[in-house]
Amino acid sequence: PKAHILSMLALRSLMQAKYSPDNIGHFGLGFSDYTHFTSPIRRYPDLIVHRLLKAKLYPRKGYRMMSYDDLGTAGSITSSCEQRSVKAERQIKSIKKARLMATHIGEEFDGLISSVTKFGLFVLLRQFDIDGLIRVEELGGDRYDFDEEKLRLVGRKSGRAFEIGDPIRVKVARADIEQGMIDFVLPEGGAKHVAREKTREPLPKRGPPKDHSKRPGKSR
Repeated sequence: PKAHILSMLALRSLMQAKYSPDNIGHFGLGFSDYTHFTSPIRRYPDLIVHRLLKAKLYPRKGYRMMSYDDLGTAGSITSSCEQRSVKAERQIKSIKKARLMATHIGEEFDGLISSVTKFGLFVLLRQFDIDGLIRVEELGGDRYDFDEEKLRLVGRKSGRAFEIGDPIRVKVARADIEQGMIDFVLPEGGAKHVAREKTREPLPKRGPPKDHSKRPGKSR
């Protein structure tokens, strides 16, 4: 059930790829020798590789080799350009998703908690490839502590926990199209989620209260 979330976390744990003249192989493919190469050409770094190959294969065709320093500079520039391109693509997708969710304000959907932070929960909707934020103050009725090691929010009083991969029912509250941001809230009557009790150290045993006519207070 948590395959999608585990796959997402695995991708997040990997180092960001970059272009460089240094051969470090490919970790994911298990290759000791690797160069980025696609056909038809999709990126400028591919074009550089094509030119270098042609310079070796057809030395009389006018293609020239590039120095190590020039390749390093080209790698830095193209890596930076690609990161900006990916950022722009993500922003456009976020705007489109917010525009769609703006037509579903007030509606409820089933989702999965895809990320947990100290300021709230990110929920991925099952019906769409769209995620939004439930702010921690919207969880209501309790104060929540962020467990950074286990990536969860735990209620101080209730012990209720929200963890990555938990199923949850949400309602679309707001959609900021310009910023590409979507806010969810818990529907009326609570959330459909897996609640876990916070582990507490057992309290020391106490004898009976001296005054049996008084109701003992709640332990904290």
